[in-house]
Amino acid sequence: MTAILGILLIALLAIFWPPTSRHLNLKPGIDMVGGTSLTYEIKPPPGGTYAGKDLAVSVMESLKKRVDPEGVRNLIWRPQGSRQLEIQMPASNKTADSRKLRDAYAEAQQKLEDTNVRTSEVVRVVEKAAGADWDKDFINKMIDDHQKVLDKLQDAAKNTTNTDLRASLEKATGKVQQHLTKAQDIKANVLKD
Repeated sequence: MTAILGILLIALLAIFWPPTSRHLNLKPGIDMVGGTSLTYEIKPPPGGTYAGKDLAVSVMESLKKRVDPEGVRNLIWRPQGSRQLEIQMPASNKTADSRKLRDAYAEAQQKLEDTNVRTSEVVRVVEKAAGADWDKDFINKMIDDHQKVLDKLQDAAKNTTNTDLRASLEKATGKVQQHLTKAQDIKANVLKD
């Protein structure tokens, strides 16, 4: 009897020892951390119907290979009939960082749009000016507006921490600088007083 109790005790210790909890490194799903559920309507290829397996299943398999080939992103894929696909994505711990980057991008884009040359402004300048003064007023307006855009682009590029956004802003800065230089050359060489 004591031998059976001893074996039982050793078996229980082997199962439950050490008494610390085991960390299974599981990712919580959309029901635990929130997230996004997207439902896509799938259009069949041009020319009619889709032959073969269900269109939604085929699209799902193709997207899985591209988006999550190892199946580690904790995405839930659900065909909804033959032409709809639902994809559920749990929120990540980087959601706040992503939101900050999106907000910074939207702010930089709004700053650029605020400095865009509006057709109404060009028409107003054209209607206001006459003769040779029109050329000078127009080129001065272009120089001023390009300088404003250039300053905002350089400021945004300097203040962003996102390398992709910085690269895009620097590329745009180069283009605006080219236009500004061209406008300054026109003013200096063509529209001499």
